[in-house]
Amino acid sequence: IPGSFDVVVSGLSLHHSTQSELWSVFRKLYLSLNQNGVFINADQILGRTPEIEKVYEQAWLQQAKNNKCTEAEINIALKRMESDKTLPLSIQLKLLEKAGFARVNCWYQYYRYAVYSGIKSN
Repeated sequence: IPGSFDVVVSGLSLHHSTQSELWSVFRKLYLSLNQNGVFINADQILGRTPEIEKVYEQAWLQQAKNNKCTEAEINIALKRMESDKTLPLSIQLKLLEKAGFARVNCWYQYYRYAVYSGIKSN
């Protein structure tokens, strides 16, 4: 990533990365930040267990129906989601730390959506 930044924000894109790809992205982001720079990610997470993931799936489906999505629209979204490489939140946070980030924290979670961050510091 050319340049150096105080803040980098990502939204709903990194869930397309494998674990090794995600670590590589986090490391590149870390290196591109100025001292005390912050990375903020708002993205999808996978449930820690199959049971939790099932709750996330059911909540997503119910919300789609509540928002009047058609069955065709839901099926298109489900097909598209098959290519996601989403990881559990705990793994994503550990990858941030492994990449060098400090004060890693999840600030918000709603079922399979989370906002978390890390800071580049000494």
